[in-house]
Amino acid sequence: MFFSIILNLLNVILKALQILAEFLAVVLLGLLAAILLVLPWLLRALAFLGWLGGTFLMGTTVERLYGSFTPHLPLFALTAAPAILSSLLVVWLFYRGQQGHLWGAMTLWGVVGWIVWRGAMKLLGWEYGWLVIRILPATFAAVLLLFITIRWGLIFRIRREARLSLSHAGYPNQKKGGDNG
Repeated sequence: MFFSIILNLLNVILKALQILAEFLAVVLLGLLAAILLVLPWLLRALAFLGWLGGTFLMGTTVERLYGSFTPHLPLFALTAAPAILSSLLVVWLFYRGQQGHLWGAMTLWGVVGWIVWRGAMKLLGWEYGWLVIRILPATFAAVLLLFITIRWGLIFRIRREARLSLSHAGYPNQKKGGDNG
């Protein structure tokens, strides 16, 4: 009789442990499912925060690097440039119809902002860092203007020649009856 009570008690305890284990398994699987459901939104929120952080770090870096020898209005324009560029990145992706690349581009912008900020801190510690800081923007702007001039000059020339070749072929300017004169 005493052993049957103990066996019943052990059976109840084992049954309770089994129910507890099933309950914990359901709770853990539910948590895992919730995490997997929330993970894309969490990653998007982190990408957005990275995008904002990258923009802030770039603006702060520009202000720190050029604030000591640049007047206030040009410094404000230089500081606003990363914010404008980051906004244009998002607009450009929507314009191109590539919204699938938006979160990756925002994350990449945050990483680039951190790299720029970190690299600028290392550059400030270098002996010739100020020389690079003063020469690099002018050199970059000159190279960019040359590239734009050469690249878009070729594109405009090709378009102009294509228009001229179509107008000389007689199709757009041809009068009725076949007489051009």
